[in-house]
Amino acid sequence: MKLLLENWRQYLNEANYSFDYDETLIKYRYEYDEAGNIEDMVYVGPHEENIQTLRDLAAQGHTVYIVTSRKHPSEVSFTFEGDPPGPGELTKEMGLPVAGIYYTGQEPKVFTLAKLGISKHWDDDQEEIDHIIQYNRAHQDNPIEYELVEGQTNYKKKVIIDGR
Repeated sequence: MKLLLENWRQYLNEANYSFDYDETLIKYRYEYDEAGNIEDMVYVGPHEENIQTLRDLAAQGHTVYIVTSRKHPSEVSFTFEGDPPGPGELTKEMGLPVAGIYYTGQEPKVFTLAKLGISKHWDDDQEEIDHIIQYNRAHQDNPIEYELVEGQTNYKKKVIIDGR
């Protein structure tokens, strides 16, 4: 059945695409202390270029998902004042045409991408891209394309994913 669906989608020229959330669909900036050390990371706003790419893909009839390393909101026990909007909030606020939001809880996204039949994934995390590259070596008949988005991943992982 899965193969039939994939073939039908290719016939219709439709595909599944996915975007990471932090530093891919939304942006942050560093704040430094007097010694020049990173002190905090502050939400700046949506990453307009990637938001437009998401909208364009959906307008062309493709299915678009958000796949984030964040924990599911039901698993987060606290938030901070000034936190950026979560994926669900941003999707509603901006009217983003996404078919679903998937939370991997810090597990590699590649398993979710494969399950969703993703054709291309946008992400700022080189480690996630490396997982896709490994997957592609083992699945040359159905590789996942990827685009590395410029971001501040090391600090993001520590603060956003582990702490919030």
